[in-house]
Amino acid sequence: MDTSAVLQVAEMSAPDRVRPLLAPQTELDLVALPAPLEAPPPGTLVAVAAAAEGSVRLVSTLAAPGSALARVHAVAAAHGLNPFHAPQVSQEAAALVARPEIDDPSLLDLRHVPFVTIDNLDSRDLDQALYIERAQGGFLVRYALADASHFVRPGSALWTEALARGASYYLPGLTVPMLPRPLCEGVVSLNEGVDRRALVIDLRLDDRGECVGRQLSRAQICSRRQLTYTGVQTMLDRGPGHPLADAPFGDSLRLLGEVGRLRMAAARARGVIDHDRVELDISYVDAAGTAFAVRPGKRLAVERYNEQISLLANSQGALLLVDRLAAPELQAVFRVHADPPPEKLDILERLTDALVKRHQLDPAQWRWRGADGQRRPMAQWLGQLPTAGRSAAIRQAIQHQALRTNVRSQFDDELAPHHGVGARAYARFTAPMREVVGIFTHKEALECLGLVLPGAAADDEALRAAVIEAGNRAHETQSRLNKAVHKLVLDQLLGRDLNLPVGTRRWRRGTLIGLRRSRAYVLLDEPQLELKLYAADLQPTAGRLAIDSDGARLRLTPSGDGEQAAVWLVGERIEVAAVKHLEPAQRWQFAVRRPVRAPPAAD
Repeated sequence: MDTSAVLQVAEMSAPDRVRPLLAPQTELDLVALPAPLEAPPPGTLVAVAAAAEGSVRLVSTLAAPGSALARVHAVAAAHGLNPFHAPQVSQEAAALVARPEIDDPSLLDLRHVPFVTIDNLDSRDLDQALYIERAQGGFLVRYALADASHFVRPGSALWTEALARGASYYLPGLTVPMLPRPLCEGVVSLNEGVDRRALVIDLRLDDRGECVGRQLSRAQICSRRQLTYTGVQTMLDRGPGHPLADAPFGDSLRLLGEVGRLRMAAARARGVIDHDRVELDISYVDAAGTAFAVRPGKRLAVERYNEQISLLANSQGALLLVDRLAAPELQAVFRVHADPPPEKLDILERLTDALVKRHQLDPAQWRWRGADGQRRPMAQWLGQLPTAGRSAAIRQAIQHQALRTNVRSQFDDELAPHHGVGARAYARFTAPMREVVGIFTHKEALECLGLVLPGAAADDEALRAAVIEAGNRAHETQSRLNKAVHKLVLDQLLGRDLNLPVGTRRWRRGTLIGLRRSRAYVLLDEPQLELKLYAADLQPTAGRLAIDSDGARLRLTPSGDGEQAAVWLVGERIEVAAVKHLEPAQRWQFAVRRPVRAPPAAD
């Protein structure tokens, strides 16, 4: 264990010994327990600080043995993520907190503007604040972004750490921050009622919500209020009479709804697809994190409005970089997203045509190609698919398969369009405290304004390459973390089913949303988790599974003579029940059947 670290996450192997999660081969003595903490039982996760040689001091307990929260900590450690920072990094952060230079006379003073932040209830790292007003027959959107690039400069320990981490990582009940908390939750965060440094993007919109002007400045702001999505949505729904409506920023919040709707309409006009993504709220049943609690994710309208402002800032910020691409001092980083490959679109069309035939659907409504023989814009086609009755499940499957035609977006030094948001240029100006790409992008944009920061790296081209690698790696890591957490939730859910007698185990209903090679994909109704059913793990295990070449139909033929094959179509309702957990493969064996209809009610 690296005892130079201020804090490490450790797993107890005995009441007076610890084994760090990040270096499990090492064991250290646990000493100097501060009252009222006592040596926790083996298996407890604790935060410790370096003490004497070969020993550490207990600071706090993090998770009880065998708890869901402990398993989440183990997932983070398996990916090399440490919630705490090394001493040199923390010392640099402390020095910046002591001298934040918020009263810098070179900053544009915008403290009179009633900015507000809008975020989740438990958010502490507040990256952006906004204010919207009517101006020149349209709107002026002022978007303030935390000035992380002032504090985190190339060559510093903070920069090296941010580059190594790439981003902040989010798991249920556990955040692994890119920057030390005194920065990302303190002096850099746009907290309520305190002066802060910020980069402010002024965006002038016409009456249709289209951007007609943009400007970037470094400023001093003071956020009036830390608002939540729920609170703002309530204000927008209730209208006059709500306490927020009469606040200095009340008109700004109302205009957020107006501008958000205009931008959403503009996105639809550009052919941007609003996919039916499944969102889950994964938390815990209690404060100790004993077990997972899973609820359907409910995305409020105001979250979509706020997202539109963020997308606008990123796309218009990217155009600021495009305007200066010829400048020798600029090393731009763009977020690019290529169009879906033609071969994937062809597969989607073949599948849809097969579903139209086998489900006996109305071709005029369900087929991708219109009466003229041409493919309709995908957003238009998907948006008009029926949602009632059995059509809802078929539509859900087609939407899922359409989403799978996408390739991954990535950071790149070459300018290219972003298919997912319908922008010819896109860059990460937002979330500068959560992504090292954001810090670097701010630095480069400021250099275009002639604001070269002391301590900037001499070889920005090499630095840019390292930033791009770190940003792409971080996105991949977060994706793997999400999958790992979903597996933990699924294991908890199905593990409880196995505790019941075989005849009473729960059959869980869902939709067959896709087939591929020897796998079937089922989206459960509750909770909306995706199951991957392998042919070899289905019951009966000696059966033979076949998938039609168009990917629309699955046939499971039992091994016994005279038994009939079971046939399912993509978009069909299906029920699954856990049979057992296959330990070596870390997979589940399932029984499958068609939904059993409830008997008619008695007279």
